[in-house]
Amino acid sequence: MNQILNASYRYTDDPRRGYSGTSPQARNGFAEIAIDGQPPYTVKVDAEGRWSWTPPADWTPGEHIVSVRMIDAAGNIGDPAQFIQVVDYTAPDAPRLLNMYDDQGDITGSFDAGRMTDDRRPTLTGVAEKGTVVYLKEGDTVIGSAQADAITGIWTLEPDADLSDGTHQLTLVAVETFNGKLREGEPSAPFELLIGRDGSAATVISHAVDDAGPVTGSLLSGALTDDATPQLHGSAPAGSTVFVQYRNASGEWVDGGAAQIDGTRWSWTPPAELEAGSWEFRAGQEGSWSDSFTLDIAFAGSDALHATLTHATDDFGPVTGTLLSGALTDDTTPTLSGRGEANSTVVVRYGAFGEFTHSAVVTVGADSNWSFTPPALEYGVWSFAAQAQGDSQWSDIFELVLMPGGQ
Repeated sequence: MNQILNASYRYTDDPRRGYSGTSPQARNGFAEIAIDGQPPYTVKVDAEGRWSWTPPADWTPGEHIVSVRMIDAAGNIGDPAQFIQVVDYTAPDAPRLLNMYDDQGDITGSFDAGRMTDDRRPTLTGVAEKGTVVYLKEGDTVIGSAQADAITGIWTLEPDADLSDGTHQLTLVAVETFNGKLREGEPSAPFELLIGRDGSAATVISHAVDDAGPVTGSLLSGALTDDATPQLHGSAPAGSTVFVQYRNASGEWVDGGAAQIDGTRWSWTPPAELEAGSWEFRAGQEGSWSDSFTLDIAFAGSDALHATLTHATDDFGPVTGTLLSGALTDDTTPTLSGRGEANSTVVVRYGAFGEFTHSAVVTVGADSNWSFTPPALEYGVWSFAAQAQGDSQWSDIFELVLMPGGQ
């Protein structure tokens, strides 16, 4: 009599995962399903040899030995088919960071999160669920990855590209493939990498915080905000005094006083509301200032807060690059990009031959940039426009001509 099931391992996250099969030799007989050596469940085989079984209760997580055998109408018992049923309902746990190592410059060795290093690609080591892929992320951007060892769970990685000077807020997340599907776990607690010169007293402006108006959140350099008193944050060596200066696009540096220090972290808020326009900030001491940090400030209801659609990007075919409105392209999934108020949402509408038939909602980043890639479009003339959600004004129409071998 044929064996119905012969796989050595099966995987499921279905709490009521059942089995079925067809055994012509067992027509009008029975199928017996035994779990972990317990008394078997018995189900009827129909006249076509078909049978199916669903467990009466949820599977418990873990590995279960399953044995299936067929009994024909005359009582003849077939050889059992055995396999391991792996039941797992949960995504992998957050990876643990065990060590960071600097192998560049005069000062090398292990260092703690928040301590300055001149190694722009430090080596990170930790442990995660065995066989999972560990991703190093800055915000939502993956900047490095490695696979945890299948036996020990140990992983080692370096960032894929050099990290810029300043503070980097990073997290780790593990991803596994289970039952043919990718499952991403919860991220680790954030940790900081402070990139600078060994032994330097560099002061860094890492970000600002907008806590005014309907849209709030963290701001990166270059962001557009309606907060006239954005709070700046950064890092400096412990025990130092941090001063902040600021100026508008055409002005002289204005002393903003000393920042509040908490260990190696500092914060500062302008002493008075800033006027609308472009502002530049720096922190540190005379002769040792940080890199400039810029913000564009616009008041609620002003034209500056309207969403813009500035360009598209073609990354398909032999000719790639930036596209302006009216361009020809063979990329049927061009990426549209623009700007808006940091952390806001933007509606993108689009359609062929002058009719807007589709729309999507995208989130503006902390740097005020947004991007959107549509599903594959047919060849033809396509129009796009963007609007800040809740606003009444659309951006200028942006057109692309999609055709084979465009550009």
